[in-house]
Amino acid sequence: MKIVLDTNVIVSSLLSTEGVPATVLRCVLAGRVSICFDERILSEYRRVLVRSKFGFDATQVAILLEFLEANGEPVLATPLNLPLPDPSDAMFIEVAMGVRQIFGKGARITSTGPSPKRSDGHLSGHHQKSVAHPVAIASDAECLVTGNMKHFPAECLQGVRAVTPRVLCEMLAV
Repeated sequence: MKIVLDTNVIVSSLLSTEGVPATVLRCVLAGRVSICFDERILSEYRRVLVRSKFGFDATQVAILLEFLEANGEPVLATPLNLPLPDPSDAMFIEVAMGVRQIFGKGARITSTGPSPKRSDGHLSGHHQKSVAHPVAIASDAECLVTGNMKHFPAECLQGVRAVTPRVLCEMLAV
């Protein structure tokens, strides 16, 4: 299952390792769910998780972020003009609606063109060249998981399903 994970769920999971948000993070770490993100979301994770008021260990935060980036799914998201209570939260909906970038995972473009000239000055004929090229496919994020539902009113979700960590755990039967 693919999800978009609001920053507040990660913060809550690190503040209380026994709570429902921590169960969500454990599901991510165990590969039961995969998070979709873009650079804005990763940047917010980085910025928020190193705030001194939380007191999180910087090395542990770095390890977590490396894991999320390496095991999650990067997405190209189209900016939307959504009337959210906190406009900076739009990125989570945009990513849920976005497309995933795949680089070099079987995606190839084959171009045919003239080969370079041989040493005798004649063309050696046509050749085929395979070039790795990014391919975009739907992110297919099943839901946006947030501990702050009031920031995501139903009329602003553009068809994206927003759920609490508890609802996600029910969906996963954990």
